[in-house]
Formats: sequence, structure tokens, C-alpha cells
Amino acid sequence: MKPHSVTLLQEYTNSHKIVYTHTDIELVTELERMTYTKTPIGEVIYKTLTPKGGKRGEDHNTAAMLCAMVAYYMLVVGMLFSKAQKTIS
Repeated sequence: MKPHSVTLLQEYTNSHKIVYTHTDIELVTELERMTYTKTPIGEVIYKTLTPKGGKRGEDHNTAAMLCAMVAYYMLVVGMLFSKAQKTIS
């Protein structure tokens, strides 16, 4: 689920559906520190580096943003819980 949420966040950022303000400095710098690796079987693993480049970064802002992206996508875009359309026979 995390790779999908990162892809959504990238798409929404690039298309300006999400706009960051000058007060979002902490969030933006945390997003900039996000990196990924691939396992031998091709699975993508995302990590947020520490400000000094360590592998155990604090990613609570990123995690919250990714959860919000998935929730928005599931509820609004994917219309996961929408009412079924009635068909006329």
C-alpha cells in the first residue's frame, strides 16, 4: 500500500492538486529525505533518512500524509463507499 500512496502523492504534487506553503517546511524537508530501495524480488521499500543521512529517520509527517492520500483516494476518487447505481430494467 505504501508504494501506491507514494505514487499518488507524487502525482498530486506534480499536478498541483496539493500545494505546499512556506509554513510546511518541516513536511517538505521530510518528503525530500524520502528514498527507496528494491529488494532482490523487486519489492520497493521506502525510507525517510535522518537530516544527517542516517537510515532511521523520523517519518511521522510523511506517514500521516501518505495515510491521508490513501484515505482521500479510497473515499473520494475511488468512491469506495458510494451507493450502487440503480439500473432500469
